[in-house]
Amino acid sequence: MALAKLSAVPSRRGQVLIAVRDAIVDGELLPGEQLKQDGLADQLGVSAGVVREVLRQLENEGLVRHEVNRGVFVSDVRRDELLELLLPVRVQLETYSALRALPVLAHDSFADLERCVAQMAAAAASGDITALNEADVAFHRTIVDGADSPQARQLWESILPRIRAELRRLAPRHAELDEIVAEHQLLLDVLRDGDAVRIRATLDEHILGVARVLGG
Repeated sequence: MALAKLSAVPSRRGQVLIAVRDAIVDGELLPGEQLKQDGLADQLGVSAGVVREVLRQLENEGLVRHEVNRGVFVSDVRRDELLELLLPVRVQLETYSALRALPVLAHDSFADLERCVAQMAAAAASGDITALNEADVAFHRTIVDGADSPQARQLWESILPRIRAELRRLAPRHAELDEIVAEHQLLLDVLRDGDAVRIRATLDEHILGVARVLGG
């Protein structure tokens, strides 16, 4: 059976999902804030059904929570959940991926990671936190994609919205945005060396250590 090509333009539901997700990740919608279905539908010019589907998807992503007889609220990740569950899972996923991806990254002379670091440096110089965080995500996605592991990629993507929210929360707490660039340059250098013990230790410090210091 021949299938028609899908449009690259997001559906209306997709556009609403991106808009609400970005508002949560960027801090425009704050933890604990109630998301009223009818209000969102009126504001975004869509049906209540579309909003209901979007909120269900965001609940699956861990960005909102549904409380029976109360409504839907923006989620707030507790400190113990962040430091003892979410970030350790991320460390494990990215360590596994980095070690598997090393041959691929080395074959390409780590060019994609270098490009991400350069983008971070440019964003830091201009004070563009959004661009800096997107380049940060691209750096780590490059590592995960390089592992060519469907399981690692699916698991990492499932926590990505919460990763993006955490980056947005922590980035302004650095004394200088250049610190974020330096962290990734160090990680790139360690990946080039290829020492598994140093890779694990550096990722642990980069993901968990920094969150502890900055008030995760």
